This record gives sequence, C-alpha cells and structure tokens, in this order.
Amino acid sequence: MARRLKDGSKSSMQALPELAYRAIREQILSGRFRMGAPISRRQLAAELGMSMVPVSEAFQRLTQEGLIESKPQVGTRIRIPTETDIRDRFVIREALESQSARLFSERASMAERRELRESAEELDALYLQRDSNPDNSSLVFQVNSHHLRLHTRISECSGTIALCQMIETNAVLIFNWLFDLIGEQPPIPPHFHRDLIAAISATDQTAADAAMRAHVQYGLEATIQSMRKLSIEIESSWRIGRRNSTRK
Repeated sequence: MARRLKDGSKSSMQALPELAYRAIREQILSGRFRMGAPISRRQLAAELGMSMVPVSEAFQRLTQEGLIESKPQVGTRIRIPTETDIRDRFVIREALESQSARLFSERASMAERRELRESAEELDALYLQRDSNPDNSSLVFQVNSHHLRLHTRISECSGTIALCQMIETNAVLIFNWLFDLIGEQPPIPPHFHRDLIAAISATDQTAADAAMRAHVQYGLEATIQSMRKLSIEIESSWRIGRRNSTRK
C-alpha cells in the first residue's frame, strides 16, 4: 500500500507516517508481534517499502500510546503492561464507555439501535466460532475487528464527537484487543453483546450505564492473571538470552 504513493510528493510525506502507523499496529493486533517481542525499525521499513523516517514517526506514536517501548540492553519491543496499567485501562474504558451507553440510550435513532442489535448478534456468532477455533488467527482478527467496530459505533451514535475522540486517543479498545490475545480468557456468556445492546437500547440511562460497566469489567481478573504469567515467562527468557550472549 505504501509503495503506491509517489516518493517525495507533499501528500506522500504527510501520508506515509500514518500508513506506517496503521500497518505496524495491524501487525501487532494480528498477533504477528506478541507482547515482549522485539520489533525493528529497519526491518519494517524494508517490508513496507519506506524510508526510516515515517517508520520512526510511527514508532514514536506507538510509544506514546503505550503499545511499544524501548529498554536498555533489550531494544524496542512490544510493551508488556503491568497490573496497574491493565487496571487503569479498564477504569478509563469503563468511564468513557459507560457515558457512551448513557448517551446512546438517550439519543440513538431507531435505525441505529437496530443496526447495533444486528451487529451484536453477528459478533456473538463470531465469538462462538472463535471459541471452537482458538488457533485460527484470521478468525481471531475478524472477531476483534468486529468488536472494535461495535463499540466504536456505540460512541459514534452517542452524538458526542469529543467522547469518540477520547476513546480513540486513550486507545482503550485497542488495549482490550491486545488483552484478548494473551490467552486463557474465559469464554464469553451466550448473547453477551446482544444483551448489552438490548440494555443500552432501552430508555433507562441508569440501567444502560450499569450494563456497560458490567460488560467492561467482565474478564478483568482473568486478564491480569494471564498477564502475570506471560510477563514472568517473557522476562525469564530475556534474562536467559542476555546471560547466553555474555558467555559467547
């Protein structure tokens, strides 16, 4: 995609960092780069057919969003969230999305409510397929893409642009996607998203708020337990790798 732009043109200079950012983020979300995995500017620039400049700009943005990190003697890698990071992200997501749910309940049109109900039923069906085929990476990507769209549409239908921007800026739905990739997640209840949309489509804003808070909090402790285990495994492998490299 990046090679289609004319090198050196003003439009390409402005667009390439965005293309690099989206391409690298998609590779992270598709599971190509796991948490703790090293990531190379030079290699990605070659793969994307770009210079190092737009890729470096994309790295800066991904670092600011908390998706990658650079560490001495380790290099640049996909960031491993701490337990505090996870809890903080859940708190932020709960606050933003519960407000979206309240506003959706108040403001969404009948067509938007119908659209979201249909989308939720499709998503629940996809989750059932994923639970039966957890090693199907393309299906996992499809499920999480659909999940992102569903929750994004809730905020869009709330009619508050600033709220939509805050959800995007804080990357709370992107982190939910990443947490979903670490494994050992409990299967979601039947009709999980259909029931959520039914609750926020009613006219009771308090009930909509409560339904979204419960929805967001589901699986939090399982996510933290999985992340603890993954973090120990990754840090242990890094220590072993460093010891082996110093002995050579």
